[in-house]
Amino acid sequence: PYDEGVPARMMAEVATVDHRLAVEERDLLERFVNQEIGTVEELLEKPALRRTELDAVSAGEVRETMLMIVWTLAVIDERLHDNELVLLGRFAEGLAIDATRSDQLKSFAAEFAVDRALELAYPPSGRDALQYASARSLATKLGVRRADAERMDIRVRKRLGVH
Repeated sequence: PYDEGVPARMMAEVATVDHRLAVEERDLLERFVNQEIGTVEELLEKPALRRTELDAVSAGEVRETMLMIVWTLAVIDERLHDNELVLLGRFAEGLAIDATRSDQLKSFAAEFAVDRALELAYPPSGRDALQYASARSLATKLGVRRADAERMDIRVRKRLGVH
């Protein structure tokens, strides 16, 4: 239960670090957080996590998974603010994840967000040009290289059976 509560609190901190809770962020929080941990409102009222609390999380891949989930929340609104980057850096440090690995986890989260956006660009009726442009724009905003975005598009089309 402790290892479930910490990322929920991390997500709440990231979601409100810019002093507003975007609809996408609230949705992700509501879907992710086990109601036994608390409601979104209860999480938002909790104090900032301390380093000792982050240090008490189970060792190993659990920590990386936590940070990647929080990176996903940070990129879901299509903007990465400086204060989010600072907070995520503090989380990575508290979880003993080095900066290089944290950047890799950020890339995985960005690719996940772009993948989901590309899926929306291919409804059954055919490619939606506006949604496709939005997905490509998101990739650029999140630092996904053009060649990687093109490969992601191919993977999505293959997965959806779109030619």
